[in-house]
Amino acid sequence: MDKIYKDIYYIISMSIIHTLHEHDTVLIHGTSIEATVHLLKTGIFDFRINDRDDYQGYLFFAPNGKYFINNSLGLKLDDCYWDKSICSASFYAKYNADMHYAISNVQFKPEDISTISNNEDKNLIMPEIRKNGYNFKYFIKLMKECEQRKGVLIGFNEKIFEKNIERDQDVPKNEVGIHLPKGISIDYISGIQPLGLIEEKIIKNLH
Repeated sequence: MDKIYKDIYYIISMSIIHTLHEHDTVLIHGTSIEATVHLLKTGIFDFRINDRDDYQGYLFFAPNGKYFINNSLGLKLDDCYWDKSICSASFYAKYNADMHYAISNVQFKPEDISTISNNEDKNLIMPEIRKNGYNFKYFIKLMKECEQRKGVLIGFNEKIFEKNIERDQDVPKNEVGIHLPKGISIDYISGIQPLGLIEEKIIKNLH
């Protein structure tokens, strides 16, 4: 990518960094700054970190109920009000922020990270930490760094209806999924909203 094209692309991509708006956002996904940086650098939102794909190529979203008033997905609109969907996506943004940052720094499985970080008994967690080749002090440092991360909300515009939006019994009642094994273009995105100071700083320092 030559410098002129890179500068133009940077300006265009940065223009979608803003608070998500209800009037032009159909679906919301909560993710990490790592996935967001990849999106802004490549133009493709690929949610896999270090080639991990724990969802068989599916990406899950909180829907904006106003776009699904006459829907065949069986969505309960009471569960899809804007504020509820923002809250739901923000929860997953925090979860993914923790997981992606930890996975980028250590080779623990996400379930191991969750189990260890929620266990206060040092005698129980030390064997798990040592098994993965890390000492307790390093792991505590990593967990503190994770706590500072809040994640990022990615909003998707009406172009998303070109994709096959699905709903099945394996996802919560207020979520939908789309099979996107190769990720999805930035053209489908209405906005990118960083939720924390670290995320804002990283995006600001990209150029």
